Amino acid sequence: MQNRIRLAFENRSAFLAAIETKESRLHSLEHRNPWTNADLDISPPQDWTWTWRNYAAFWWSYGFSTGVWSVGSSLIAVGLNSWQG
Repeated sequence: MQNRIRLAFENRSAFLAAIETKESRLHSLEHRNPWTNADLDISPPQDWTWTWRNYAAFWWSYGFSTGVWSVGSSLIAVGLNSWQG
């Protein structure tokens, strides 16, 4: 494993060969984009399962996350009022 990683950093073409994807979603090499694969592609509409309720529930619950509270408390700590945030 370490040898394979070391070989990937020998030159630019070896690095590109190490990080590019090997085949496309259609399992063909002639029409593939080397910077994407099926895991990174947007799902086709027939696979979408979220409704507006799912999105609303997600963003509502996101408001209770630690990151949001940290940003709010940091803004107050630097002197902003609640209506300025």
